[in-house]
Amino acid sequence: MLCFMSAAAEPEMSDSEKQYQYKPNKNFSIAVLRDTFISMVVEDDPGKRDRLFARLISLISKNTVPIRPDRPTQPRKSNRTKHRKRMSKKSPL
Repeated sequence: MLCFMSAAAEPEMSDSEKQYQYKPNKNFSIAVLRDTFISMVVEDDPGKRDRLFARLISLISKNTVPIRPDRPTQPRKSNRTKHRKRMSKKSPL
């Protein structure tokens, strides 16, 4: 569902003179979709359903993030291994 909503929101995103291309913010899109999808499906009136869908698309298209090319994608270093089994290494005294 999120892919379809993002595809519907892309034509509404403005293509002004910006440095980067933009795509919809996935985290925000998931939150908005989660909040309004059930009310949109349950709604009996098609006019209200269309307004909810239009509002959903406009919210998704307004909250965008830039696509930055050549950005390094390295996994974060986890410090979890340092603290694993910490209690077994302590002295009982």
